[in-house]
Amino acid sequence: MGALVTVAHGSISGFPQTIIPNKLLKSLRDLSDAVGFSDEHLPLTDELAADIFMGGFTKKFAVAGKHAATLLKGKLYERYYGLETVYERAREGGWGPNQLGEAVRERAGANDGRWTVASNGKQIEQQQVICTHNLASLYAVFDLQVQADGVKLGMDVWGWILKRLVQVPGGWKERLRICKDIAYAWRQLVFFFSTVDERELEGVVGQMAQEAQMKCKGTRLEGKQSEINRLFLAPLDAAVKKGGQGEGGEQREVKPLLGWVEGRHPLMDLF
Repeated sequence: MGALVTVAHGSISGFPQTIIPNKLLKSLRDLSDAVGFSDEHLPLTDELAADIFMGGFTKKFAVAGKHAATLLKGKLYERYYGLETVYERAREGGWGPNQLGEAVRERAGANDGRWTVASNGKQIEQQQVICTHNLASLYAVFDLQVQADGVKLGMDVWGWILKRLVQVPGGWKERLRICKDIAYAWRQLVFFFSTVDERELEGVVGQMAQEAQMKCKGTRLEGKQSEINRLFLAPLDAAVKKGGQGEGGEQREVKPLLGWVEGRHPLMDLF
């Protein structure tokens, strides 16, 4: 089992901004099979393709969702993505592929039955949001939060996001791909921050703001701190502060950053 833990930890710590690719997942599954783990114990789920997705999920996706619901109960990730109700359902009895599919379609606004690549993409992303695309399962089974510094991993992801943002973007399709990559990386960041004691998050958003100001200085993003704050930092800060309640008791909206959206992607404001 040591090799399995080493590969899992290495892939996460070496590339914290990247969701685990399907080829590496195959290697992890081979190692998992070798030590006798079943999908029920360690459900490793591939990234699905939007152009061939048929709207359903197998049992191991539902198991992965239950792992996430258990690991992240009351955590930042649950609050940031508004998963309280879904995760409560997953922790109760009767959670399976059908219930996961219903939650995905509801969150993706895809209950009209129409098949489009965009609708499929939104559903696949919502499945990844609910199930954390393998992170929760790996952390739960191997107790990776003991080995991995969640704050450092999250800050490493933030550094990668800023580096990606300051680069001169290409055409429209390239910009859209960058938007998705950044949104997926941001989801990893929120997860990593959710694996530590929340007292460790005090001041983290302020550190992120300072790093953004420093790395954007002298670049095309200089002067766009307000947009960075609106898209990334303010919603995260609201979720960090227990359900989005501000100092005066007012509710602060937590609008999560996603890769698949209706219309123009909000990150286009930074390009």
